[in-house]
Amino acid sequence: MMRSSIFGVAALVGGIYLLGRWERLNGTTRAAAIVLVLVSALFLLPLVFTVVATGLKIYFRKKITDSIAGALEPARKMVANNKAIYVERHEYRPATDADFIDRDRAWYDAATGELTSRGYTHLGDVVNETVVKAAGPVVVLRRFASADGTNMAALYQYVRTNLTTGAMVDLRVCDVESELSDGSFVTTSNAEAAKAVTMPPQIRSTKHPAATTVPELIALHEEAKAKLLA
Repeated sequence: MMRSSIFGVAALVGGIYLLGRWERLNGTTRAAAIVLVLVSALFLLPLVFTVVATGLKIYFRKKITDSIAGALEPARKMVANNKAIYVERHEYRPATDADFIDRDRAWYDAATGELTSRGYTHLGDVVNETVVKAAGPVVVLRRFASADGTNMAALYQYVRTNLTTGAMVDLRVCDVESELSDGSFVTTSNAEAAKAVTMPPQIRSTKHPAATTVPELIALHEEAKAKLLA
């Protein structure tokens, strides 16, 4: 293609040169000038097609790359957030009254009453600063320990707007967990909305419907723990 392109350029230059002196040319030379231009077009077509094809390829590749990048951006953010969240140790700070703004404190207090009436001790309210820095939402975690010290429990309300639908997400979760002597955990919660989340094999997690009450969750957890220990 290189030779034909060089010949085509030479023919085009020659044809343009002759066309520029059209008035001084005789009929034969005029015909030769037109033939040179036509011949140059034929020889330059492969080069033109190659340039156009390359340009189109670059254009569509960029469009596809930009489209894929846009589609993958949420996934990249999710991976980055997960890396920031799943670290060896999380930082916590005591919760303040400001952290309860736009939260249902009455729900916290009612669920607290249900736990304490069953021998659980309220250990305080905290905010996970590692999660706040990584993902943004401020979630108040109210922590408890059972009377015999074998179970931990936590209450938290997760409120956020769904970016896809614009709907408000309002999850009120009670989570009961126990650590076993082999370092694994058994957990029971009403966080069925997070059922699709894959847990590591060291955590045996059962997620029940959101309407499951605190007393029911405690009973379900004791049942699951007894089966596992048996």
